[in-house]
Amino acid sequence: MDVEENDEVSNPQNVQSSSSDESPKSEENSVAKRKRRRTTPVPISNKEDEDDDGATCTICLDNFQSAGIHRVISLKCGHLFGESCIKRWIKECAHPKCCPQCKTKANARDIRFIYASKIRVFDNSREHDLELQIQNLNEEKKRLASENQINSIMVITQKAEIKRLKDEIEMLRDCARAESRRATAGIRTIKKTKKNVDFKENLDSRLLKYLSRHRKLVVSQKACERSMFPGYGIKLVDLSTYRQEKFINTSNKIVNDFSFDVNETCVITSSKDVTCKMFNMSSSSTVAAFTPSESPIWTSAFDYDRHFTLYLGAQNGTTYIYDIRQPAAFIKEITPINKSPIKYTIPIKKNDNFPYGGFLVIHMRGIYFYEYSASVEVLSTTLNFQYPILVASYDDRTEMLLITRIVADQTSDFKQTQHVLMNLVRVEGIPVLQEIYSFNGTNAKLPALSRPTQIKVPDGVIIATYLQDTRMIETWSPTTGKFHEASCSDAITDICPIYNDNIQFFGALSLSRCRLFKLSLDY
Repeated sequence: MDVEENDEVSNPQNVQSSSSDESPKSEENSVAKRKRRRTTPVPISNKEDEDDDGATCTICLDNFQSAGIHRVISLKCGHLFGESCIKRWIKECAHPKCCPQCKTKANARDIRFIYASKIRVFDNSREHDLELQIQNLNEEKKRLASENQINSIMVITQKAEIKRLKDEIEMLRDCARAESRRATAGIRTIKKTKKNVDFKENLDSRLLKYLSRHRKLVVSQKACERSMFPGYGIKLVDLSTYRQEKFINTSNKIVNDFSFDVNETCVITSSKDVTCKMFNMSSSSTVAAFTPSESPIWTSAFDYDRHFTLYLGAQNGTTYIYDIRQPAAFIKEITPINKSPIKYTIPIKKNDNFPYGGFLVIHMRGIYFYEYSASVEVLSTTLNFQYPILVASYDDRTEMLLITRIVADQTSDFKQTQHVLMNLVRVEGIPVLQEIYSFNGTNAKLPALSRPTQIKVPDGVIIATYLQDTRMIETWSPTTGKFHEASCSDAITDICPIYNDNIQFFGALSLSRCRLFKLSLDY
């Protein structure tokens, strides 16, 4: 249509000669046809628009070229133009110079070449929105699965609680009979030993552990002022002579946790740093260093049954599993929904309930159990204890977990702590924490991080704890309740059991001293 119109307009002589031969009526018809041809719009195909989208310059509307003066370029805002067009635009544009499309400030230095023969932009915003929806649904699915698991455990726990109460009734009857026998036979007490360990130069003692193979106490503390290497580390104390031995400098930060391997030949320390180090106990030299991520490591522990397996708990809530023979990279990373810092990683020995063992991960709020299967796969369980946790301790002799938690009370400025003794068991195929005994602890505005302990005795277990508000060390029994207390002028930071020739002791550590107490029967 356009070609005919151009030909007729471009040859006026032909039009005149033909019009002279035709009648006036035919001439009018010819003029009307030409008018109709001029005013009729030419339809534009949507497909052609789509094909041209992203292939033409928005200034001159010509196609982009892969080379030459009209090659495709972009400005820093991301819009595409032909090189010659945008250079002319920037040169002739009135101040301030800007992008023709979005009016963002631009100059010749913002021109960037695009190395592509043809550009097609596909609209994937819908796909991106669907991916976000899928991600949110997966997170919601994980959360609901975790809640469902907790609810299932709570139902099982309630059933177990009913059975426990029935057993407790029977146990109270037995206790009444045992109490009458104890009144006639003797009374269990605790006695301070004549020997205490005073740290005159090394202050800021925090953690206390006992090495049964070597019969030595290990204390985390600050290096003395006369030391060539300032910082923090661990000190060994020989219990046979009460002599303080060597000090192993481990970090320039306070030691937050330390753990020994099964043979007590190596120790690993964590100081809320991104790297934790493993040392040889005899030579005091660094054996390996572990840096799993940028998140500081809060806790560390060796596995009982897998002698080369190491667990590290990070501030971001992630647990890292290492083979100590390959410290360069971890072999597994576990990231639960709970992102709160990990306070303790506790290995669980193989037993009748858990034939392949596992490990507990205790966060600031919430406990998880990771059980090994026959295929060495780690099975995760959210345990039925979702409370703010202050401190915790586990004794592999009793196989019980002792936790100090904060009891919520919105009406008081003081915070009441509660000590809970629990056993990890399997009920209807699901691991659960079964409460054995609980009693109140310190009542203070800011409860101290004083860790209680449990001591295995022939007829059960004894719990030793420090009361911050009364400055007393108390001992409790799940069968008879509180049976003794001793005054203590110093604030206690940690308590640990000591087993020596079938005699039960426990050590109470303060910032500058370690007191030793002996469990005995007075007749």
